[in-house]
Amino acid sequence: MHKKRFGALGQSLALCLSCSVAALAGAQGLDPSKLSLERTPLDAAKAPIANGQNRIEIFVELESPSVAGFVVNELAATEAEPTVERQLAHAEKIRAEQAAIRSKLEKLGAVEVKSFKAGVNGSKWQVNRRDLATIQSLVGVKRVMRIAEHKLLNDVSVPWIGATDAWAEGFSGAGTKIAVIDTGVDYAHLNFGGDGNYEGNDPTTIEPGTFPTGKVTRGYDFAGTNYHAGGTPEQRIPQPDPDPMDYNGHGTHVAGSAAGNGVEGKVGAGVAKDAEIWALKVFGDVAGSTNLTVDAIEYALDPNGDGSVDDRADVINMSLGSDFGHPDDPSSVAADNASKMGVVVVVAAGNAGNGVPYVLGAPSAGEDVISVAASVAGGAKEFAVKINSDQVGGDYRAAYAAISPPLEEGNVLEGPLEIASPLNACTPLANDMTGKVAFLQRGACAFTTKLQNAKDAGAVAALVFNNVEGAPIIMGGSPVDLAGAMISLTEGANIYGAISGGDMPEGVFDAANLVEFPEDDDTLAAFSSRGPNGGSSSFKPDVSAPGVGISSAAARSGDGASSLSGTSMATPHVAGAAAVLVQKFPQLKPNAIKAMLQNSSHPANIAGPGSNTPYPLTLQGTGVINVGEAAKLTSYIQPGAISFGRINEDRDSRVFELVMLKNMSGSSRSYNVTHVPNRALPGVTLDFPSRVHVGRNMKRPVMVSMKIDASELPADDAFVSQTEVDGWLIFDDGEDKLTVGYLAVVDPASRVRARKDPRGNFVLHNQGQGMGIAEGFTLAGEGGLLLDDAPNAIKALGWRTADFGTPVLQFGLATEQPWNNLSSLWSAMYIDTDEDGIDDYILYTYDLGWLQGASDPSGQMVTALQNLNTGSFLLEYLVANDYNDASAIHTVELYGDYGFLTEGDTTFNYWFESYDQTNGDAVDVQYGSIDLANEIKLEASSVAIDPRSRVKIERVSGSGDYMWLLPNNQAKRQVEID
Repeated sequence: MHKKRFGALGQSLALCLSCSVAALAGAQGLDPSKLSLERTPLDAAKAPIANGQNRIEIFVELESPSVAGFVVNELAATEAEPTVERQLAHAEKIRAEQAAIRSKLEKLGAVEVKSFKAGVNGSKWQVNRRDLATIQSLVGVKRVMRIAEHKLLNDVSVPWIGATDAWAEGFSGAGTKIAVIDTGVDYAHLNFGGDGNYEGNDPTTIEPGTFPTGKVTRGYDFAGTNYHAGGTPEQRIPQPDPDPMDYNGHGTHVAGSAAGNGVEGKVGAGVAKDAEIWALKVFGDVAGSTNLTVDAIEYALDPNGDGSVDDRADVINMSLGSDFGHPDDPSSVAADNASKMGVVVVVAAGNAGNGVPYVLGAPSAGEDVISVAASVAGGAKEFAVKINSDQVGGDYRAAYAAISPPLEEGNVLEGPLEIASPLNACTPLANDMTGKVAFLQRGACAFTTKLQNAKDAGAVAALVFNNVEGAPIIMGGSPVDLAGAMISLTEGANIYGAISGGDMPEGVFDAANLVEFPEDDDTLAAFSSRGPNGGSSSFKPDVSAPGVGISSAAARSGDGASSLSGTSMATPHVAGAAAVLVQKFPQLKPNAIKAMLQNSSHPANIAGPGSNTPYPLTLQGTGVINVGEAAKLTSYIQPGAISFGRINEDRDSRVFELVMLKNMSGSSRSYNVTHVPNRALPGVTLDFPSRVHVGRNMKRPVMVSMKIDASELPADDAFVSQTEVDGWLIFDDGEDKLTVGYLAVVDPASRVRARKDPRGNFVLHNQGQGMGIAEGFTLAGEGGLLLDDAPNAIKALGWRTADFGTPVLQFGLATEQPWNNLSSLWSAMYIDTDEDGIDDYILYTYDLGWLQGASDPSGQMVTALQNLNTGSFLLEYLVANDYNDASAIHTVELYGDYGFLTEGDTTFNYWFESYDQTNGDAVDVQYGSIDLANEIKLEASSVAIDPRSRVKIERVSGSGDYMWLLPNNQAKRQVEID
């Protein structure tokens, strides 16, 4: 039970279960049918509060710039890098600032974990959640953020992106240093200059003569063997040691793709085959998650720790991240600072799938880093499950589960396919699966639960088929000791039909069964995370690279290889490509290297090669890289992608962006400029010069603008919808053909104002050119106790009753700032029905995927009601919300098994907590009391208002303050209280 203290009673509010709340005829706002979903019991252990902690780990960033920031500022002001002595002096200044803050935090009982000065000026602390607001208010503190836990996200792929062409010209990354921040590197592998002997290695010490090698020249283990940021209290404490040996395999595979030497006949060379590797281990040997990314970035900038960054790496590779990344995440800030310091930073976009906007991870959200999506290389061989059957036999492309143990060559798993009962395998299976391959479907619960139930029933493997159209995804979650793979919905339905019709197919899991699917060449992996970037909706991801069926070095094999998939596998291809370009163009800064990779990319197509069916640029970036073409360029355009951001105007507008064309040749040049639109929208046009001339060794600014005719834009239904406008500009002078992508998130806005007359009636006037929507609520309270200026800071909370075939209660929430995707936030309303000071229920809003235990979000926000007395935990309704909004509607039943009140009871106390997962679960709070017997009733509380028109709404009964949510208005105008 949770006890709460309540102050003065909140506004009294009136019950209206019998009156109609339908909108005026032909002018309804929210469609209630959109909120329904299949309601099932949930596992109470998946409730977010069950995983909550009063003591949390945060990052406290201070006002002064880091050493990297200081150097960048000096470069901008003087065009010269400050001396090592001045860098060391600035480092001392930072130490003094941190000491001053340290004394204040220690008085609060906070415990410092580690301080940083090179990449970012700040420290990691363990603090009490209740002290967050106090810490933020301290003089000298720039911001306070919870540290996100980062998770792990080449023989044909390397030549596919043109690496062999660059080698032929003499550019293979020689003299460059790539810092691989990952699970470590098996430096004993022949691919990295070792002797292939890993037996007897002590993971905490370096045996004489084993490390460093000629390839892996630096390294450190920041984590230790048992570290896991999301584990037990003991596991969350790192135990660093000097030995970066990889016992997981992920980092070894990544390092091999980036810069491995190659092993004749067994392992192909990496893209930058002559570059050095720094092995920076930030995961424990059991992998799990990590909070140590910033530690490793600090090392990559200042490996000897003296406060100067003159010994930094050339390239950083991070095949890791956390979902719903934001440029202000500490790891994104540190990565950006590293880039500004001259280090090319390459980061995986994430594996959370292509259906959820803004799910792209941090630190890939850093504006200057290169965020990498995963594509399929030509000639790539993908894992396939073989089905032996007269009716449906063949090789089925399958996404092998990340939670399953690796398939070992020679250990073939096979058996008759049997349909699981129940089909979703969310409860223990009724059938005996001994010696069989369990056949089941995705959905309703975590993949871990499904595979564990199949294993418990005796299955030798589990074949899962998708529950939505499109390619299968890689199943994530907690490990299960059972081989599992996913196939598509269409293929699964065919197999299901055959089994139901009496066929008895056999499933075969064989690591050696790798099959080419040429129709997939330069398509994108379904698991690759979708952009755009958090915050301003800027261009992300930046580029794509091969990340499916990638063969690279296998850790602790001596000389062997393994095949893995993920944006983790795509990222080192780009890191290696960056090292190749750094070798050829040592004078260029990281943003220029990034631009050259984008300028020389080509589109990935949904229907495969030559189909001219490009993916959205929020999935592929500018396209698939080709380092061979990039190395040939004698000019480039920076930035290589134009971010128009989110355009949310209620009138005609134009947005201007500037790119710089740099001619590195000794001859003047003229470029023809053409436009290749991808996703267009009525009312949106792009303006640019048709021809650009630039002198030899000169640069020329080029203005590009986007014009918006608001009257022609399609209406926005304000319900989880987003319109992206994208395409490419091609600059061609006959020698170089430079590609520049562009992206805008266009969201037409209304401008609805609510005015109350002396009799309590309302006039809703839409002065904008977009369709307006107004949702009315009796006001419960204004403001929150802890936050003032954040996407989860409470601006106002209201409520209304409605009839969905059963009585429901809807809470309207307005926040101080807009979110990008509501799935990055969550809330918990504690409800005390008998007003005895002890909570009886918690009403959550949370992403459905996470609530069901999935490793990735679904993008569907739902309400769920937990009975704290009985333990029941039930799904309720979808949350009415939209991207980049600051208002939402939460729905819950009032009575019965899915409700929280007894019929006839109209009063309850509430304590509402609003959390932001992208800001370390920063929390805001509002509390009060509600009496349903005092609801303010209007003739309609859900109304659509045409552009340039007005609607009059009469009050039926009740008095007091009324709240209007106006979700199609610009975010800063989405709530009015009268």
